[in-house]
Parts: sequence; C-alpha cells; structure tokens
Amino acid sequence: MILNYYIELRRSILEFKNFKINIIFANLGYIILFMGLIDFFDNERKSLFFLLFTWYWSLHGLDSTAFILEEEIEYRTLFNILSSKVSIFSIIAMRNLIQIFMDFMKGCIIFIIIAIVLNMSLNVSLSQFLLIFIFIITTTIIMYLIGGIIGSFALVYKRISSLSGVLYYVILFFSGIFYEVKVFSVLFPFTVLNNIIISLLNNNKIPMNSVIIICFQLIGYLSLMFLSFKINCRRLYREGKILHV
Repeated sequence: MILNYYIELRRSILEFKNFKINIIFANLGYIILFMGLIDFFDNERKSLFFLLFTWYWSLHGLDSTAFILEEEIEYRTLFNILSSKVSIFSIIAMRNLIQIFMDFMKGCIIFIIIAIVLNMSLNVSLSQFLLIFIFIITTTIIMYLIGGIIGSFALVYKRISSLSGVLYYVILFFSGIFYEVKVFSVLFPFTVLNNIIISLLNNNKIPMNSVIIICFQLIGYLSLMFLSFKINCRRLYREGKILHV
C-alpha cells in the first residue's frame, strides 16, 4: 500500500512538472482573485484568509473521485478493480490523499505569497491556529465525501465530473464564505466553519453547536457516500454495463 502510494505520488509530481506552466498561470489567477476578495472585504480579512484557503484546498474534492472513476472507465480497468480483492475505496482514498497533499502544498505557497503581498498579520496563537486547522481539515474531508457521492454516479453516467465545475463558484460565493443562501449553507460546511473561525479568533472559544453540526455532516456524508456507491455498483451489475468498464 505504501509502495503504491509512493508510485502515485511520483506520478503526480511528474505530471506537475510536465504541466507546470499551465499550473503556475492557473494558480496566479487564484492569487489575483483571492487578493482582490480579501482586500475588498477588509473587515473580515483574517477569517476570510482561512476560509479561502479551505475552499482552495478542498476544491478538487468535488471532482477528484469522478475523475478517478472516469479515467478507469476510459482505460477499461474498472472491471478489474471491482473484480479484485483490493477495495475500490482504498484506491480512491489513496489517490485522493495524494490530491489533498498536492493541493495543500500549492495552497501554502499561494497563501504565503498573499500574506506577504497584502502585509497581513494574522495574530493568532498556536492553540487557535491548531484548532482552526483541525476544522479546516474536517471541512476538506467533508468536501471529498460530497465529491465521493457525486463521483459514484460516474459508474452509471458519463461526464458527471462536469457538475463539479458549476459547484466551485456556487460554493465560493453562496455557501457562507461571502453570502449565505440557505440551501447551500445547509449542504456545504463553510457557514459552520466560518462561525467556528470567527468565534475562535474573537472569543477564543469553540461554539459547540457548530461542532455538533460539522460532526453530523461528516458522519452523514460518509454514510451517503457508501450508500450511493452501493446503489450505483448494484445498478452497474443489474444493467449489464460492468463488462464495458
């Protein structure tokens, strides 16, 4: 398992090197966007800094699983995976962990640049930072679980990953980072994360009601992901499509 993880990590690093110009310019666009947003919402810049980092870090969580399955279907290797003793969840988890690691490294570079250019001083204690980081990780995991639910439909529908492209900026602007639309703030964990970050920064306290909500979201989406995979795998076998993937 560790060897496979190392091989996949090397593959991702080589892919990064091959497309480094594209990746650099794409992330330069994010730097400009984030700097503009942080500067415009100046009164909330500290909490916004952490929220935008979380959004960037968790961004690929929405489409990573779908891309993995679509790639396996394209190369006609999914049937072998489903027929093997290796769980499909372990393969997806391994590749998602690599995606999380790569996005974390890129995110750190981007937000260090932003902090330097905007001359930001976060003024947070080590305990505050660690607590905020724990909830950022939790939010990122939830986003990958949501992506797992979306991705499970790649087993029966083509190009389901395109749905994630629509959700990226819906989540950024309407899920509680900037504006709160009720349906999106309930579905996605950013409103809860925002409440936790603001409470920690201003009062050095963790709002337990928000913690309970984010824990329910974590457990709920984990259960839904397993259920959606079970339903879509069953449908794949029932409709006789298994030999075509």
